[in-house]
Amino acid sequence: MSKKFTDYGPQAVTPAGDTILWQNAGVTNSNFQTKTELFAQILSEIGGLDFQGTWNADTNTPTLASSTGTKGEYFIVSVAGSTNLDGITDWQIGDFALFSGSVWQKVDNTDSVSTVFGRVGNIVATNGDYSISQITNGLSDALASASIFVGNVSNVATAVTMSGQATINNAGAVTLTGSPLFSGLQVGTTATQDGTLHVHKASAAGTASTLANLIVAEDNTSNGFSVLVPGTSGIRANLFLGNPANPDAFKCQWSNFENLGTIGTNKTNSDVRIVAGAGLEAIRIRSDLFVAIGTAIPTTLFNVVGDLAGDIGFFFNDGGTDDRNGIKIQGGLDTNPTTAMDFITFADGNGTEIGFIEGDGAGGVQLNGFSSDRDVKTNIVDTQYGLGDLVKIKIVDFNYKKSETMPQVGIIAQDLFDVFPEAVNQPTTIMVRDPNDKEKQLEKYKPWNINYIKVVPLIIKSVQDLKNEKDSEIAELRGRLDELEAA
Repeated sequence: MSKKFTDYGPQAVTPAGDTILWQNAGVTNSNFQTKTELFAQILSEIGGLDFQGTWNADTNTPTLASSTGTKGEYFIVSVAGSTNLDGITDWQIGDFALFSGSVWQKVDNTDSVSTVFGRVGNIVATNGDYSISQITNGLSDALASASIFVGNVSNVATAVTMSGQATINNAGAVTLTGSPLFSGLQVGTTATQDGTLHVHKASAAGTASTLANLIVAEDNTSNGFSVLVPGTSGIRANLFLGNPANPDAFKCQWSNFENLGTIGTNKTNSDVRIVAGAGLEAIRIRSDLFVAIGTAIPTTLFNVVGDLAGDIGFFFNDGGTDDRNGIKIQGGLDTNPTTAMDFITFADGNGTEIGFIEGDGAGGVQLNGFSSDRDVKTNIVDTQYGLGDLVKIKIVDFNYKKSETMPQVGIIAQDLFDVFPEAVNQPTTIMVRDPNDKEKQLEKYKPWNINYIKVVPLIIKSVQDLKNEKDSEIAELRGRLDELEAA
């Protein structure tokens, strides 16, 4: 049975000491000895070799064909390729293409080593032969300066001063134990070393704050930092801010077993504030539990200060049913609060108090305003209105469009305006800020309405006029009666 010459060729290249060895049929020999035996085997099979020159295995130049050739002729591959010669398609530079008399055979010389570190002969590794990418473990000596921080086979660390940037490219986890010190550490980024821990996933397309940041998380998606703990009873996730003297002065906390989030301060006599916009203070919670919105100095337990067109507050209890109540105010005596108890105080833009909703001492409340005080009035004269005007006011039955099933009785503001305009507020349109867009103004329509308190003086004056008329009539009747009795 004829043998292929690859059966005798080198099977592997194995470094041992300073000599490059070839392994031939399970026997380890020197390079020279192995080649000598190989050619001896070739000569015994073929009877002699006839070198024909080099062969381009990519373009098949000169042209070679399967099962065609002269016994003993061989070529050395100069250009690697995949030309098919008797089923052999893997041709590398240095391989022999040899015709055995019936088929082409390959002598595989690609495993041969021509040089090590660019040197030939008895080679001994020297300082600088290996690069960082070639090192795995098992080093027994310190590396050259400015290379890397490593440990030797005894796990003794060797500190090496480095300059520039160092990259750890690892598919698995990288664990740092002990107490490593960094002047700056970037994860997933090539950011300039600036004394921060910079975690970079994707560019946030912006510039970090110019403040002294210690931790920067950068991404172009909705990601950030997570502080996670087990949901075991008594264990909470905490983020603390402070200084060495008060390391937990401010905390953000989540308790999974309580379903409770906490934000605040642990330091005595310290406030919590929330800023918005360009660093403007929006909310302050003082250590005495006073809360302020729009001001840093609350004067009552709850302060709201603003400067905007329209309403400063809005309470909305949705649902569309009669059990959706509004605001409840509790205070004063447990029973029958007196006028000393002001449930609501009204003041003008200068802060001058102009009225109250106060207790009435009988279990109810009453509206009390300062507008009746003589000291706030001038040009005081008897009114021109009276009974004649009162009887002109038209009283009607009606239904509100929002509640057409409930009959009402009252006065139409437009009708009253023709008789007693002082008690009527005409419709107005004011501009208020859009609650959904602070840069946008909306028109707010205020319809006709009646100030029924102002109708009371007209009623009083009409009663007085009626009494005067009746007194005059009675006096006239008495006079006539006296005349009849005297006749």
